[in-house]
Amino acid sequence: MTENWWEYYLPFDGEVRPVRGGSKPHGAFALVRLLVESDNQEYLKFTQCRILDANGAPVILTDAQKHEGRKFFSTAYDTELHWQRAPRSVTDLFLPSETRGCGNTHDWDGCTCKRCGAARAHEWGDVVEFDMSALGGALGVFDSTGVIKSEFIKTCKNCKKEETVRTVYK
Repeated sequence: MTENWWEYYLPFDGEVRPVRGGSKPHGAFALVRLLVESDNQEYLKFTQCRILDANGAPVILTDAQKHEGRKFFSTAYDTELHWQRAPRSVTDLFLPSETRGCGNTHDWDGCTCKRCGAARAHEWGDVVEFDMSALGGALGVFDSTGVIKSEFIKTCKNCKKEETVRTVYK
């Protein structure tokens, strides 16, 4: 069985992006490799992490890169649940160098403090209905339960994370 490594570019001055094709970001960057495996309940999670420079040598991330990594992996649709289940040996690689608390002077980027890595509760906006009946062509949009008619979604006012509150099926 082959290992399932997910790879992401983490530039020194930009946002995290998945590795696709052969194009590398301009400037200096780190390559973050996360091994995806299932746990004893068959849930997928990140179990190992390798952080490499452009030449493939191990590298330590800057605090800004660690922040961007934490923010991306904990909120992106494809990675959020894997990140929540990851062991501390993976997530601790993205903690700020100085983990002293900021007290009441946090520097918030969405729902994560840039300096200390603390998370704040989401501030949810109104629930909005999305009509899915016109999407997906003749088959429509579907999941494991059936064809979706509409979804009711709430969005955090601070970090733009979305959560489905309710799904209506045809």
